[in-house]
Amino acid sequence: RRASGHSRHVRHAGQASLMRSDLERPISGEDSVDRQHPFFDGWFMRLTDLTTGFTMSVVLGLYWSVFRRSWSQRLRSRRKKGTSSRQEHYLCISARDPTLNQTEALHSAHLFPRPERTTLDFGEAPLSMSSPDIPLHESPKWAGPITGSGSMMYDSEEHGTIELDSSKVACHLHGLGENQQPWTLDLEAPLIPQPDRWVPEGWVGKFGRFGVLPCRYMILTTASEARYSLQAPGGLAPGEVQGRLEAAPNFNVEGNAQLHVEANYGECFPDGWIYAQGHGRGDSEGVRLVLTGGRFEIGPVKPITWILCLELPGMEPIHFRTTDLDRCEVKKLSFEHKVVDVEFRRRRWVPRRGQRKTSVGLCLTAPESSFGQNGGVYVPTPLGFDRAPGALESFAASASIEVKHHDEEASSFFKLDDIVLEFGGSFQQQNL
Repeated sequence: RRASGHSRHVRHAGQASLMRSDLERPISGEDSVDRQHPFFDGWFMRLTDLTTGFTMSVVLGLYWSVFRRSWSQRLRSRRKKGTSSRQEHYLCISARDPTLNQTEALHSAHLFPRPERTTLDFGEAPLSMSSPDIPLHESPKWAGPITGSGSMMYDSEEHGTIELDSSKVACHLHGLGENQQPWTLDLEAPLIPQPDRWVPEGWVGKFGRFGVLPCRYMILTTASEARYSLQAPGGLAPGEVQGRLEAAPNFNVEGNAQLHVEANYGECFPDGWIYAQGHGRGDSEGVRLVLTGGRFEIGPVKPITWILCLELPGMEPIHFRTTDLDRCEVKKLSFEHKVVDVEFRRRRWVPRRGQRKTSVGLCLTAPESSFGQNGGVYVPTPLGFDRAPGALESFAASASIEVKHHDEEASSFFKLDDIVLEFGGSFQQQNL
């Protein structure tokens, strides 16, 4: 392992394509080290317009499949160690038009920018290298954009730029919709980092340095004020429903919105998971919800782990983690019926400094027809981005929340609409 003060700058040139790239490039340079496993970095940004209900997301994923050099290759090289890698870049833009029917399927563009036509900068003073090394997560410049410090600039000649640093996030993207009609997305927001209590991993994250967590997870902000504009007269991609082409929805929207930003990195996603995220509107304005549950690998075991982050107006943020020995009772988890019903409680014998005796009941539902109908979202696997099974998501889910304060014998009820509900991996084939 190595910690380096050098910044990263990866530059390529080549032909444009929306398909996957099987580019394999040699790695050289004094900063390179052997890596024996594939790894990925990903960012998820979702905005919600609290006035109109318009909601959309941007996903950026970067994947490297690493191959060790053979002994003969090493002997022929000056360097005794080295690796090569195959890259894949994935860009997904999804949107839900508030003027359409509640059950309208989520509309998405799944793009694979060619690495040959991208520029990737880390740090304030990029260093150009004709044959760059593989970025390491141990490097402060590399880990910075994940943890909310440092900076990252992704620039695709085909699809635009995504910029992220400790003070702001900005997306200026473009593509082609139905009948080759161009679309443009502009999004800018100051980034408001969350305090330590919003780090979902909690104490388990301290073991990441020992390689026992193949998927790391950070929340960079839950509610930054964003300005956005999406102009897509032909939609984001040709409309497709159950294998047949249909007219793509057109978008002509702009305004102010709440922005939620997360980051992941590691070797691959878990075997199966549930994810929900949303902002309250109307009577529930100020409520922010993040729910994650799945078979997350922790060392040699894969327990079903749950994390709940809930921010309520006028109250201290509430968070539950089963890794903190909090209890999560799964009353119903059905991909067939698109229902997730869970209840979180504190165990009586586990003290919580500064936390009231609180339990949270959460029921999530979404119309079957509101889920993406063109195969779902690609997710990182050891072999690259794939959606077999990938993840299916809806932006039209509803959440019923009951917060019980047992020391006061009082309850609070909240209703959230137009939130994300995602079933990923093996959780698309089972009910719990």
